[in-house]
Amino acid sequence: MDSIFKVIKSEEGQYSILDIYKDTPSGWKDTGFSGLKGDCLAHIKEIILEERQASLNATMNKP
Repeated sequence: MDSIFKVIKSEEGQYSILDIYKDTPSGWKDTGFSGLKGDCLAHIKEIILEERQASLNATMNKP
C-alpha cells in the first residue's frame, strides 16, 4: 500500500511533505493538499512555479 502524505508550508515559505498521520511540526501549517508522494511533490512544484510567475509579473509591471 502506498503511503499518503500532506503538503506543509513553513513560516519562511518553504514547502515539504509529511506522512498524513504525523502531527504538523511547530512553525509549519497544513496547506490542505494530500495524496501520494509523487502527487504532493508535483503540487509543490506547481505552487512554486505559480509563485515565481506572480513575482516576475509584479516585478515587470513596476513603473
